[in-house]
Amino acid sequence: MHKGKTKSFKATALSTAVKSALALGLAPGLVFAQTDDSNDELLETITVTGSRIPRLDPQLVTPVQVYDAEFIKNTGAGSVQDFLFQASFAGPALFNENQTLSQTAGTANFDSRGFGDDYVVILLNGRRLPADPLGGDSATNLNLVPIGAVERIEYLSTGASAIYGADAVQGVINVITKMNYEGLDGSIRYDNTFDNDGSRIGVAITGGVVSDKGFITVSVDYQKQDDVDAAGLPLIGSASAPGADGRSPTGLPGTYLDFGPNFTAVPVDGCPAESVRTDSYGLGGTECAFDFAPLYDAIPAMERTNLLINGEYRVSQMVTAYGEFRTSRNVTEVRNGAAPAFFQISGAAFLTEVDAQFGTSMATSPYVYMARRSVDAGPRATDNTNTAFSTVLGGRIAFDNEMELDINFMNVESEMNRVGVGGQLSRTALTNAVVNGVLDPRLSYDPAFYADNNISLATQRQAVGTENSFNVQLTGEIGSTGMGFAIGGRMKEDSFDDLADVASTQGDVAGGASSNGFGERESMAIFGEVSYSPIDTVELSLAARWDDYEWTGLDTTDGDDAVTWMAGVSFRPVENLLLRASAGTGFKAPTLGELFLGRSFGVNRAVDTTTCNAVTADPNSTQADIDNACRILEVRSASGGNPNLTTESSDNWGVGLVWEPTDNWSVDMYYYNIKVTDKIGALSTQEILNNEADFPDLVTR
Repeated sequence: MHKGKTKSFKATALSTAVKSALALGLAPGLVFAQTDDSNDELLETITVTGSRIPRLDPQLVTPVQVYDAEFIKNTGAGSVQDFLFQASFAGPALFNENQTLSQTAGTANFDSRGFGDDYVVILLNGRRLPADPLGGDSATNLNLVPIGAVERIEYLSTGASAIYGADAVQGVINVITKMNYEGLDGSIRYDNTFDNDGSRIGVAITGGVVSDKGFITVSVDYQKQDDVDAAGLPLIGSASAPGADGRSPTGLPGTYLDFGPNFTAVPVDGCPAESVRTDSYGLGGTECAFDFAPLYDAIPAMERTNLLINGEYRVSQMVTAYGEFRTSRNVTEVRNGAAPAFFQISGAAFLTEVDAQFGTSMATSPYVYMARRSVDAGPRATDNTNTAFSTVLGGRIAFDNEMELDINFMNVESEMNRVGVGGQLSRTALTNAVVNGVLDPRLSYDPAFYADNNISLATQRQAVGTENSFNVQLTGEIGSTGMGFAIGGRMKEDSFDDLADVASTQGDVAGGASSNGFGERESMAIFGEVSYSPIDTVELSLAARWDDYEWTGLDTTDGDDAVTWMAGVSFRPVENLLLRASAGTGFKAPTLGELFLGRSFGVNRAVDTTTCNAVTADPNSTQADIDNACRILEVRSASGGNPNLTTESSDNWGVGLVWEPTDNWSVDMYYYNIKVTDKIGALSTQEILNNEADFPDLVTR
């Protein structure tokens, strides 16, 4: 439980026509100031997420939830991630920055329905935020936007690839920043636990100047957070939950594993009685389980700074120039559990002692291993530094016939560095130390021992991503027909370089692995959208888009294209009731990492299904033969990208209603159905072995 205080200071600020409204505790609505007919000229059109066509009525044929700055501020959220994590639509699948087990700790990605964190497009003022460069991903870090700059957040909860292109399969989040803002606004936030750990301080300041020629707005956020140790926390301080034992089979002081001919497991002498349990290797013995959770940080130490500057300048009555600059830096200190290790100890002299103690015959077995957790070497600790900046330069030309042409160029660069600062151990050096008698795995050592004997490793992984895009869009109305339109196109190139140290890429780091990769991609898109109201109470909407991709990497050049569409209708039978329905298609292009991430090697536990089935089917096989053939093995595995991948496709449809019984209440109900086909995924080692006939090229014997 946390206690917190927030202090705010505020100077003059322009009023906004946006108000929050309660929707049965589910979502605030976007409400516009009411005027009589004599003031209609004061109303301005806006662009709401889910359509590129400016309009007066914010209600679209697709459901959009809108949260204004006042509502967000009243939640006490210290970041965009904080707010979305507690928003009603987020659900438990929102990935937050406290995921210390993740290689991307310190970043915050969004996934509300379990599709994956790269199936929602994240926009800033209608333009895509950069993807995480690590592994050539397409997920976006929500912590790139300063919370003080946010005017409102809009969430479109259905597919919209026809509007926004690839990856908009399960929805779109659009963060709109303050513009035409005059004055100074700031807040100071402090949080702490009742145990006085995990303190967090946050400062957010936004200032702006407005003139008859334009505006400039500057927002800066700073946050610093201390770590919280998981040890002692009732819910996450243990890997064992009620009804489940999630402790690691790799314990301390460890477990002897005889994979033949005796097929047994026994804990190393000195294992606490409460840690002894039935072995998870299927050997019919017991093991020394290990509760690794207390070694992790429940909340990592973090320091983050965000800066956003945007502005406009009216060059003439028709021409407006605009620009946006954003930069961010996030440093996260991650502490994970100590490295697990497996030693083959066949022929070691102390096995005779083990036999005498446990009544086994391990000294005669050629398949004896020890599973041990290297707690004495210290926790695996990394410093993760994420930096990103983007620049947008563009202009709008407003024509007399209420049409507007928008042209802009966008450059994005992002970088992620992960440096191992402790507890990283070499598998090879560990094994050699045991074989040569330098390390007795039954004993504990000082952390300096591992460094002095060259068992400790220095690890590093650096990933860099770049994006450049040119965008053009024309919007307007066709005479007095009641038809609005938007047409445009985009040309984009993006690339990633992901490099790790040699030991990590070769799978020599105990409890971890990394891979190298690089790739480039060029794409172009042409899109169009129309909306038509044949009568005041009905709106028809139709959108279509063509995307073409070409990618290069690993001496491979290939590509794919996709055509998507969306159609919808809304009907208002009475003033306070809106009925709506929509349908469409979507697509997701393979990420550069999925295409070109280099091979990484590791060790997984699996059963050799082919051998097991053959021996089991042989009538001459003894039970010992079957047990030996079907035992759990340590299988060396490799993973990486596949340059032959093609795009995923999806179909979506939905129906719903919006009922507004009063000006301050609304009920928004929407049923959606999203189906993804040809979904890209990775096969586990066991799945490959179970279906070896289907994947003969993936198994080497």
